Amino acid sequence: PYFLAGVFVALLPPPRERRYFDAAFVVALLVYLATLPKIAAALGLNAGAMCSPSVYLIAVPALLAATLHSPLADRVFGHPVAAFAGRISYSVYLWHMPVLLLLGSTAIAARTDLFL
Repeated sequence: PYFLAGVFVALLPPPRERRYFDAAFVVALLVYLATLPKIAAALGLNAGAMCSPSVYLIAVPALLAATLHSPLADRVFGHPVAAFAGRISYSVYLWHMPVLLLLGSTAIAARTDLFL
């Protein structure tokens, strides 16, 4: 169902006006962040209900659709810091496990609160 939701968003026609997409981007981003278990628990929300597949099936395509047409999202994700993070993210993903294995049971690796 998630793939079909992404296909639906991709097939939406481009909007004539983009002025409301900044607000939609911010709201969809906040809703998506509230679905993350630790954030939902910190906000006092029912983490089980907020992290359900049906909420993701609505929140993620809404965030995607708003991001595609939002000038604010263009500025945020087009910023040099975000572009740099995008360039290095895959290599960080590839290297994180060997680094954690090398650390073994050191004090840094033992502190699970450092990891999401």
